[in-house]
Formats: sequence, structure tokens, C-alpha cells
Amino acid sequence: MNHLKGPVSIILKDLKVQFYLFTAITLLLVIVYSGIGYYVGPDNFHPFISGPIYGMLLILPYFMFGDPLKSTIGLGGTRVNYFTSFIISSFILIVSLMIVNNVFFQLSDLLTEHTKSTTHVFHLASLFGVSNALSYFWVDILLGIFLVGIGTLLSAALYRFGYIWMLGIAVVIGLVGFIWFTLGDMSGIFKWTLENMYLSLHLLGGLGIVCIVLTYPLITRVTLKC
Repeated sequence: MNHLKGPVSIILKDLKVQFYLFTAITLLLVIVYSGIGYYVGPDNFHPFISGPIYGMLLILPYFMFGDPLKSTIGLGGTRVNYFTSFIISSFILIVSLMIVNNVFFQLSDLLTEHTKSTTHVFHLASLFGVSNALSYFWVDILLGIFLVGIGTLLSAALYRFGYIWMLGIAVVIGLVGFIWFTLGDMSGIFKWTLENMYLSLHLLGGLGIVCIVLTYPLITRVTLKC
């Protein structure tokens, strides 16, 4: 593992800034929403505090080919070392952010329970029929893996093939999807998904892992760009 220590340290140094930033943003949202619930008291107030964290995990891989990659290569590391280190660091970040997300979620619930606040923070786990803290955390982890996986594959493909090729591929996929959606029978898929929401969530997590695996042949062939 010594050959991964350097790249992991380089990546985590960058990710620490993101962690502190989005922890502060999430805490600020909790404070603002709790204040609205306490002082304004709107009925059926169910704000969502996880949006910034989910969004960050999706776009974070876009920056994976910046200075950390160049620093790793410059210090004698390989692209495989960097990719492995990025996945390890991303998983650490996912777990850390989801712990923060769920701590703040529980904090908001406590404030609502012990004050006159009407704030009831919405957690995506409620869509999947789970109701305990551990399950909420697990839902966040699966969604985080899915978002990082999708973002990693798209970012690697964009970096490897360029914007023009990716735009063409996106148009073709979008056209095929549109034709399938309008002319095909999607009712069976929608029905199965709605009836198996929790299983579908695990399939999304698995899809994220598949996307990460598919990134490997792309990143091993990328060239450094100025």
C-alpha cells in the first residue's frame, strides 16, 4: 500500500477543503430552515438539506484530472495508482459526508421535537420505506456511490474523447431513449421499480460500482493536458 500513500495524501488534501465547505453549507441550511420553522412556522415544511452534498459528489470527479493527477505522475506514480487512490479517497469522502448529513438530519429532528419549530427535514430514505438511522445512512451511501460512479465515468470519457465526441454520443443516447420512451412500453419497468424501490436503490449502487470499473480502461490511456 506504500505506493498509494502519496497519491491518497495528495487527493485527500484537496477533498478536505470540499468536506469542510459542504459541511458548513449543510449546517447553514439546517440553521436557516430551523429558524424558518421556529419563527415563521409554515405548515408541511419539509426542506431538503442534502442537495449540495449530492451535487458535489456528482461533479467532484470532473476535477479528478487536474492538479492531483499531474502531481501524482510528476512524483513518479502511475495512472493506475492515481485511479485507485481516487476511488479510496472518494469512498472516505462519501462516508464522511453521509455521517455529517445524517448527524445534521438527526439534529434538525431534535430541534423540532424540543421546540415549536415546524421544520421536518426531508430525507430521501423516506422514499424507500426505511425508518431507522442506520438504514438512512445506508441509503445515503448507496446514492453517494451511484453519483460518484456516474460522475467518474462521464468525466473520464469527457477527458479521454473530448467534448465533441461526448456531445455526439449524448445526442445519440438521448434520441434512442426518447424513441424508446415514446414508442416503447415503459409501464412494466416503472411498475417494477415502484414496487421494488429499496432493491432498485441497491441496483443503483451496483451501477455506480460498474461505472467505476468501466472507468479503468479509460483512465489508463488518458494523456496529461495543460
